Amino acid sequence: MTTIAEIPVQPHCPLSLPEWQDVVCRTYVSVSCDLGAGEPFEAWLKARTFGVTTLSHVGSTPIRYSRTAKEVRYAPSEDVQLMLVREGQFIVSQGDRCCRLEAGDMTLYDATRPFELEFPERYSALNLKFSRNQLIERLPAATDMTALALRGNTRLASLVASMIRECELLPDDDAPHVMRLSASLLDVVAVAFESAFSQMAPAPSRRQALLRQVQQTIREHLADAEFDMQEVCRRHGIALRTLNRLFASEGTTASRWLWQQRLESSRRALVDGLARNVTEAAYGAGFTDLSHFSRSFRQAFGVLPSTLQRSH
Repeated sequence: MTTIAEIPVQPHCPLSLPEWQDVVCRTYVSVSCDLGAGEPFEAWLKARTFGVTTLSHVGSTPIRYSRTAKEVRYAPSEDVQLMLVREGQFIVSQGDRCCRLEAGDMTLYDATRPFELEFPERYSALNLKFSRNQLIERLPAATDMTALALRGNTRLASLVASMIRECELLPDDDAPHVMRLSASLLDVVAVAFESAFSQMAPAPSRRQALLRQVQQTIREHLADAEFDMQEVCRRHGIALRTLNRLFASEGTTASRWLWQQRLESSRRALVDGLARNVTEAAYGAGFTDLSHFSRSFRQAFGVLPSTLQRSH
């Protein structure tokens, strides 16, 4: 695990709002910040990579964060964030939903769409940031579950909160285990939100159903390096323009989604011992250029595939 940002509480050396906004944008996603009235501004943050996620402890005096449609357009991100409140309270708004959270509660919000977070008082929270596709793979209706309060007094929410708190305390030298732990953590997050909100999710539309079918076809052919979007269109009897529109509704493209699935497949092969070496993991996921594969893998997961393979 690698620390990527750290700003301790510094009451005698206050941070300016532009400085804090720069830190937040680099650590999480591009947003605008507005201070609340009253006490002098203070903020603190410690963020580090945790396997396939970014885990952080963050807090400040009253503040509001807004991610507008303009920021979504000019500073795109495909991440989802889970916020677990430790102290204080906050209000999250996204789409047509808005909810208030207190200590122990948690919620999801999606960086591919505008959102607003308002902290009316001093707060402290744990934040888990991860790829939107990683969550949707586990929880297809995830985009219908943002800005909903998962209350901390439920058993599954309590389990998720406990896991996040314990993961935060793990020392950096536990690196060989964090890939597996982070994937397991996302599994539990998906189960908790599905258990709490699955009945609220609307039935999938014809477009969503077609998208799921297309994604399943792609997953079944990851090992075929020649399998491309033209073949996907042929198998499903759709035009390339239609295919692109399907994935645009998920905030990505068909080619990018295929690439991410191949990277995730190679990672699972290394972690679960399904491949004897990096070459087998790469070729088994449809990669043909090992150098390019290693660079892309490190960019996606923060570790070289050879290092991950040795650790397992």
